[in-house]
Amino acid sequence: MNLKPEQTSNYTIQKKRTGAVTSLPAPRQEKLSTLEEIRSEMLLLYRAAGQGVISNEDLKNRVYSLSQIAKLVEIQRIERRLELLEALVSTNAHTH
Repeated sequence: MNLKPEQTSNYTIQKKRTGAVTSLPAPRQEKLSTLEEIRSEMLLLYRAAGQGVISNEDLKNRVYSLSQIAKLVEIQRIERRLELLEALVSTNAHTH
């Protein structure tokens, strides 16, 4: 089955087993490098699922992926803070 979905601002996926074509919102251009950007993306997906634009299964998968990205962002933030604290302690140790 060779389906050619309409060209829109959304993108489409075709499931291999069923041949079903699903139109999904176009990927956002935001970096998703802050927790606020990730939260905003989750909210958009939640609204899209509520409007029937994406399935609850797609919502679940995407929110899970965004949650993993959020964890990495938070770990990176903690690492930066720890490095700053270590530098501060090292500087204070040398001056006393």
